[in-house]
Amino acid sequence: MITRIETADDFRQHINTGEYCMVAFNASWCGPCKMMKPVLDRMSETYRTVKFFEVDVDELEDISAEAGVSAMPTYMIYSWGKVIDQLVGGSEVKFEALVKKYDGIPIPPNPQSEYVTVLDYVDRSDDKHYKQVRK
Repeated sequence: MITRIETADDFRQHINTGEYCMVAFNASWCGPCKMMKPVLDRMSETYRTVKFFEVDVDELEDISAEAGVSAMPTYMIYSWGKVIDQLVGGSEVKFEALVKKYDGIPIPPNPQSEYVTVLDYVDRSDDKHYKQVRK
């Protein structure tokens, strides 16, 4: 399921969780955005550990500018309020690879937490291989 972001506060509330949040920055007049809509719907049902959100860049211009969106569609993965990955363009293959990369991966600890667990990635090119190190 894709949740439509209606306000700037709504946007900040969703992306500041530890969950992996995929935000699709779209426009109603954008052809590639319309083409990717069924793909987003399907992926949101397939990859359940990634939360899907949609922002209309014309309705939330301030959020789009803050995120640095300059082309549509733009897809950004957030966790704890930070962009951790992104994709610009309407490639179904690249989009699925982006989402799949974060599906099922443990959520990183809150960097603002008093008790931080550091994730030490053994092989960053393949995010499936990692270990936790307590410091």
